[in-house]
Amino acid sequence: MSHFEPLSKLCSSIKTVNFKSTNNSQLTGCFLVLNPSAPVVLLSHGNAGNLSHRTILAEALLRAGFSVFLYDYQGYGCSQGRPSIRGVVDDALSAYDYLLTTEQVPSSKVVVYGESLGCGVAAELSKLRPVRAIVLQSGFPSLMWAAHDRLWFTWLYPQSWFPDLDCVSAVRNKVHAPLLIIHGTEDAAFSVSYARLIFEKASEQKRLVIIKGLKHNVDWNDLAKLQTALTDFRLSL
Repeated sequence: MSHFEPLSKLCSSIKTVNFKSTNNSQLTGCFLVLNPSAPVVLLSHGNAGNLSHRTILAEALLRAGFSVFLYDYQGYGCSQGRPSIRGVVDDALSAYDYLLTTEQVPSSKVVVYGESLGCGVAAELSKLRPVRAIVLQSGFPSLMWAAHDRLWFTWLYPQSWFPDLDCVSAVRNKVHAPLLIIHGTEDAAFSVSYARLIFEKASEQKRLVIIKGLKHNVDWNDLAKLQTALTDFRLSL
């Protein structure tokens, strides 16, 4: 993909891929291979934009020693279909299965990375498939938790009425893959208290990195700090 060509000097290869979701919609992804031995980050992005808007994040991950597989949910970017809360998890499952079956990446090398909304997607995926590690960046305890914070009237309805993406349930009171939680002090979308709550509720192994000045979305000014946090985490795996 042309958006990622500037990263070609960091990769051994970059390729655009297509694969099918569970409802047979064609999904689009981009696989940036650092080297054959590097762990592979399966990146589930946030609600805004599409995979082409994640070049800064991809660069931080590559410089931290990871290969990166980005994909678009149904209805995002060049992916077919329509987005839905339940559908994004199915799309993540399809992306994971593509990595294992087509790219021959073992599950022991797959790191699920969620950004914003994608934190819930990555967390739900970690309940359904074996993974090497989990990274939650700029996330929330659960979608319903965030909704209750912002929309008071949602407390009036049973939680079962709404589909949820639950980060806490994926890492609470159970053995889970090593967990890294990253959040910024200047995040205006999701409070940094969300990150601290997830960390408090999670069982070991876990680490929390609060980045001073980081807003909800990663900017070029955040690259070095994010790269350091990701490198330290990779070396601990």
